[in-house]
Amino acid sequence: MKTCPGTEGIKIVKTVVIILLTSIDPF
Repeated sequence: MKTCPGTEGIKIVKTVVIILLTSIDPF
């Protein structure tokens, strides 16, 4: 599968956001 720089950036941003949300408000 080809990975576009834009898609890769969005994936990284989403991952960081999820990690931050989990750290602030763990389920």
